[in-house]
Amino acid sequence: MAQEFRTFSQTFNNQTFQVQAKTIVDGFGRDVVSANGQKIWFPLDFDPAAAIGFGKSIVAVATNDLGQTAGNILFSGLDLIDAVQAGGRWDLQRSYNGVVNGPFAEVFTPAASYTFGLIGAAAGYPEVLLQAGGGLYNLRNIYDRPDGRHIFWQQSE
Repeated sequence: MAQEFRTFSQTFNNQTFQVQAKTIVDGFGRDVVSANGQKIWFPLDFDPAAAIGFGKSIVAVATNDLGQTAGNILFSGLDLIDAVQAGGRWDLQRSYNGVVNGPFAEVFTPAASYTFGLIGAAAGYPEVLLQAGGGLYNLRNIYDRPDGRHIFWQQSE
């Protein structure tokens, strides 16, 4: 199991483009894989140590004051969401290989989920909270239409 490199063709808005990708291995030399055992492809410029470093930089600081602890968790959570949401600096599906807010690269969807978990774990969030938060974010997104309007309500113009 060694790191691999590959170029993928992606299509977004009827435009085809190429993205270069790599796999990564853990500290034991094993491939990083998805829950179903498939290799996860990452942008060439992805650095897991930088993702962990970012997570540690937003770590929720616990205090003896429950209110202050809850506030710290909320604000670090907002930093995490801001970083990984569409257009964020850790949005691997749109910012990859030197491209920022580029066309959506579906091949990096599993890598984006992995990175969300990596950053969140480094920040000290429990796995169940990260899974719930990621699921709610994805649920919200499937109900948004491409024109920016939500299917459950119409915005007045």
